[in-house]
Amino acid sequence: MSIAALVREWNAQEWIGQAMGLLSGILTVIVYLLPRRRQMLAVAAAANFVAGLSFLLLGSGSASVICFVAVAQTTVNCLHDLRGSRIAWWELLLFSLLYLAGGALQYRSLPDLLPLGAAVFFMAAMSQSREQRIRWFSCGNAVLWIVYDVIVASSALLSHLVTLAALLLALLRGEKGKKARKQEETK
Repeated sequence: MSIAALVREWNAQEWIGQAMGLLSGILTVIVYLLPRRRQMLAVAAAANFVAGLSFLLLGSGSASVICFVAVAQTTVNCLHDLRGSRIAWWELLLFSLLYLAGGALQYRSLPDLLPLGAAVFFMAAMSQSREQRIRWFSCGNAVLWIVYDVIVASSALLSHLVTLAALLLALLRGEKGKKARKQEETK
């Protein structure tokens, strides 16, 4: 049996794509547990790159295009953060158009709209200056990816569920910390 026949029988592309989906999920969970925005942006870029490759290997073009646009957007946000500036309105417009164009080019069925909706939440999340706001918008992103993962039967489903749980835990932790700081200030 040749190596090519063995690879086809083993369906290596599927296995590698699913493994990359799991790795992306692990990175995404780490993103929302990090304390600083710049750290969140850097790891989010890596997570989206791995997710884009995963969806590409699994045959989901619209999701992969949206993930690669997210890498570009996160990188631009990170560069702005390093300079101490905020992303400009025209950059947000440009990324909106790129998300829409990427999703439209790969559109095959109604579920392909879910990554576009997730992209809107992601774009809004990564444009926030406060970590807690990033987490709130990211909850919407996670929910849409969960629905999409169910429809395309992606192993990323588990990692997106864990991501949502991590987001909710981080939000709860942040609220408790905020209340504790307010109580200390009033003493």
